[in-house]
Amino acid sequence: MLARVTYSLFVMWLSCVAVNANAASEGPRRLQLEGVANAFRSAVLTKSTSQILALISKRGLACADGIVTRKEIETDLANDRSMLYTFLFRPKEFEASYGARYSSSPETHPISLIRFFRRARDLQTHINFMVIRGKLDLNYACIRYHASNFAYSPEVCFAREHNTWVLSQSLYDCD
Repeated sequence: MLARVTYSLFVMWLSCVAVNANAASEGPRRLQLEGVANAFRSAVLTKSTSQILALISKRGLACADGIVTRKEIETDLANDRSMLYTFLFRPKEFEASYGARYSSSPETHPISLIRFFRRARDLQTHINFMVIRGKLDLNYACIRYHASNFAYSPEVCFAREHNTWVLSQSLYDCD
């Protein structure tokens, strides 16, 4: 009986250690992601395709059931008529071609990221770590940008690869 109680206490202690370890490492990861969120925003505002590429995994970006390869992304970032380039850097063209497709309400139409970042007031970033198979995974997170003057709030998702945060999910229309 004592062995069973001791074992139960040990298991409870281990679960507390695991929860505290996640809580302890979540703070530094949040700080890292704040830096990544700022780097991504800066890359968009300066139209730096090289900085955006630096944030993309060598494997490319997940898109629905497939992958958009890094080569495809490089090609699209070099083509000012591509959907990706338009979404990032060409506000009028994006909104004319894509904005209304995604939302029936004008207040929540997606807008190009450069327009969002340029016009955002009281910009805040909200970081949510992903829950995978019922457990919080501190290696995957999505950053949602909120501004007081927009109902629309873009989100970008990142994964840790080799101790570096990289974009993990597509900036493309994957439907």
